[in-house]
Amino acid sequence: MKLHLIRHAKTNQNSASGNDFDRELMPRGKRQCATLYKYLDKKEFSFVQIYCSASARTMQTFAAIEYAFPSKEITYNPAWHLCSRDTWLNAIWKTERKEDLFIIGHNFGLSDLLSYLTGADRVMATSEYVCLSFPFDTWEEISANTGTIVDQYRPADL
Repeated sequence: MKLHLIRHAKTNQNSASGNDFDRELMPRGKRQCATLYKYLDKKEFSFVQIYCSASARTMQTFAAIEYAFPSKEITYNPAWHLCSRDTWLNAIWKTERKEDLFIIGHNFGLSDLLSYLTGADRVMATSEYVCLSFPFDTWEEISANTGTIVDQYRPADL
């Protein structure tokens, strides 16, 4: 089983509404997404389940890379905006499908999740991608220190 984590690309510091939820990608973030798409597109993913925060920047990040996944099921959830590691773990544990699972979200929840699952202190940068492998048959079995990083990529600051 593989869990793929993607932190949204670089964003503007403010939004027109003044709400963090509405912050959009800046031109640099859009360039990061284009580079990340090229990397992911070479992977030839089969069916994937995608969990994405419903914030503007995470949905824009997904929109820029979505064609790397020809067969997918996507779930957007506003509760995943700036959520904690525990919120992500609960969502993962409830996943019934056994295909690869992608999460597109925010720090510090994603970094905390990555650190918890690998046992190594990690902070994900904007537009960073990390793939973890687990020796289990169901998502409810994953726990602390059970994931192994098998792939990672971060577009250069463009």
